[in-house]
Amino acid sequence: MPISLPELQAAFAAALEDEDAGELDTLVRANGLAPGQRVAVYRNNTRLTQLEALAGIYPAVQRLLGEEFFAHMADLFAAMFPSRSGDLRRFGGELAEFLEGFPPTASLAYLPGVGYPADRPLRPITRPNRRPFDQVVHHGHW
Repeated sequence: MPISLPELQAAFAAALEDEDAGELDTLVRANGLAPGQRVAVYRNNTRLTQLEALAGIYPAVQRLLGEEFFAHMADLFAAMFPSRSGDLRRFGGELAEFLEGFPPTASLAYLPGVGYPADRPLRPITRPNRRPFDQVVHHGHW
């Protein structure tokens, strides 16, 4: 019985997250590599892409933990909080929560606070009804 496209996509997504999800192996042609090996290529690319995305979003956390530890932590994080969006900038939103409960980092109370995205826009702190600084300078009121 043929498999529908949504079923195939679901099986592919499951195989990317879990190497024991062998249902996809029966649907992949060998063509030079065993079906499991072909799927493993995609799984590894997904893993590396997610690692690079987390490192790009949370560079301070990676610097504090070191690349090797960060990579291990990122694999465990991705297993617990798999990406559910096509936008990798949304991946990792639960990192602070994960770090608080991750035994090797739980004693580093400051670490979840460091886990803010690097590209998060900063909000200026200004008093209401005040002209921005550059307007004051340009109008000679300095």
